[in-house]
Formats: sequence, structure tokens, C-alpha cells
Amino acid sequence: VNYNTICAYVLYTYPGSPAEEAGLKRGDMILEINGKAITSESYRELFYSNSIEIGLGTFKGGAFVSTGKTVTMNAKAMYEDPIIATKVFDCGGKKVGYLAYTSFTFESCLGLYDVCKEFKKQGVTELILDLRYNGGGYVFTEEVLASMLAPEAEVKAKSVFETEIWNDEYMAYYKQNNVDLNTYFRTEYKQTHGGKMYSFNTSDANIGITKIYA
Repeated sequence: VNYNTICAYVLYTYPGSPAEEAGLKRGDMILEINGKAITSESYRELFYSNSIEIGLGTFKGGAFVSTGKTVTMNAKAMYEDPIIATKVFDCGGKKVGYLAYTSFTFESCLGLYDVCKEFKKQGVTELILDLRYNGGGYVFTEEVLASMLAPEAEVKAKSVFETEIWNDEYMAYYKQNNVDLNTYFRTEYKQTHGGKMYSFNTSDANIGITKIYA
């Protein structure tokens, strides 16, 4: 195996994205960028180019080899909805929900609210939370989702959701200034982001689940 070979691996393509339009799918391997092998410098073009031609490859006989297939992608402005899949399974009378979620964006808060309300309506008691493609995002959105997944009694009691721990210098400063480093569960949210006001209440969307698989 040539361990000096650099390649990119397609994990997922968003609907309507340049990758999907070019025919790329999960499992495709990218070996070339604009006719040249990928290097530790050129791979950045996969993220920042306005237009790019990529060469696909495969792993065969202990080596990465080109398939001879190339596709061109042109960048475009679009919203990648991080809620990529939802489903409810009936497992012997027990309802199990499935949510695949790729990024904690502000824009997805209301979508998560709708998903959880539907899960609650269908009587979901357990949830498979698929975060395998999730790279993180806004703590605000994480808090919104947690308010609908945590035990309802804890949310209503405004129990501690998270506690921040900093280095010794900051901890001493916060203690001296009586700064509360806890974030508490809540159901009412009001936040401005990107010039848009996000205001909603999640009190009617707590699923009441008994178990989460993540």
C-alpha cells in the first residue's frame, strides 16, 4: 500500500448540492483535483474552489488506482438542511424514532421542533440519534434539542443542563465575580442570529423518551 497517497472519501451528498448534481454518492473516492494527484496543499480546493474537476478512483490490489472517471462541480449558494432523515419504527409495539442530524445550525431549530412534535404524536418512547456526520455547531441549538429529549421533569424543574469548566485563572475570576457557569434547562427561547429573530417554545414538544441510542 502506498501510504503517501492522499484521497478524499465521500460520506454524504446533500440533496440539490453540486456533488449530488454531479452524480457523487456515499463511498466514492476522489484521487485527483483538476487532473493532478491530491496533495497536502491542493486538497483545500475541494472546499474553496468556485469550479473544480475531480478524478475518481478505487482501492484495488493494495493500491489506489484511477477509474478514469472525472466530474465537474460548480459552487453555488444553498442551505444544507442538517435534518437529513427521520423515521419511526414499530418494534413489537414499541415506537422507536430515528433522527439523522449533521449540524447544530440556528436555522434547524424549528425543524427539530417539528420533528420532535411528530415523534411525540406517534408515541415514540426510544430514539436513535445519528450524529455520525455532525461536526458541531451552536450551543444554543444543542440546548433547544436537549430540552425536547431530556426527561420532562428535569426540564420543567430547570435542572442543570451543562456546567462550564475553565482553567484555574478563569475559574478564580468567575468565582470572584459570582458568575454562574451553569446553563439550565428551559423551554422558552429568543435569540437573534443573522439579522433574524428566533423565538419559540418547546414545552409541547418534549418526547418523553426513556432511552436514547447515539
